[in-house]
Amino acid sequence: MAAHDNARYSRERAVISEVLGSKLDAAGVQSALDLWDRKFAGQKSVPLIEFVNEIEAVQALEARERHELRLALYKGMIQAAAGPTTTAARATTRATSPTRPRVEFKGTPAEIVFLKIVQYYGEQLRVLGPAVMQQFLSELRAALEERRMPGMLGDAMATVAMRGAVPDGVQWGNTARMHMLAQGLYVAACKAAGPVQADRILLGAVNQAKQLEAAKVFAPSQFL
Repeated sequence: MAAHDNARYSRERAVISEVLGSKLDAAGVQSALDLWDRKFAGQKSVPLIEFVNEIEAVQALEARERHELRLALYKGMIQAAAGPTTTAARATTRATSPTRPRVEFKGTPAEIVFLKIVQYYGEQLRVLGPAVMQQFLSELRAALEERRMPGMLGDAMATVAMRGAVPDGVQWGNTARMHMLAQGLYVAACKAAGPVQADRILLGAVNQAKQLEAAKVFAPSQFL
């Protein structure tokens, strides 16, 4: 097993036990922990999609239940990553992100957090090259159409992702709609850059958004 921070490792195992314990028996949870120790513990990024797909006991669950487990693991792992790894993650982000002027987003706390997440996705996907970014924008449009979201919102999100700027007069809607937009954002990143990169970007986006004043009112993890 790869070397890793012992405190974070303990937190990750606690998250896995708590989340999976709601759906699996003790043997299934222990099997998942053994898999985590053997293959995933200590990695800088957290490939939760791959992890969940390899847990045999989870495959017997309905698709909705698997999705709920994955989201619960995301939320728990974000908390588990807090602490000693946060500074390193911020340093990595500064080293890999293109240098662009930071935009001060306006709106409700939920809107500010959402826009920060979209901006971060754009920054990270641009690093992967124009081909990835182009596919991401195409996949984003398709993902939002599938969710019956207005096309103007997709165009606005693309503008935020590419330029960090918010078009005037955009009505993002309530938290439920922004949550659906965030889901489309993640799906598009998965298809353009692969699930492992998408997981890394998602975790980084939430950690970045947690530094905002708005995050004291609206938790970024609500967009998972």
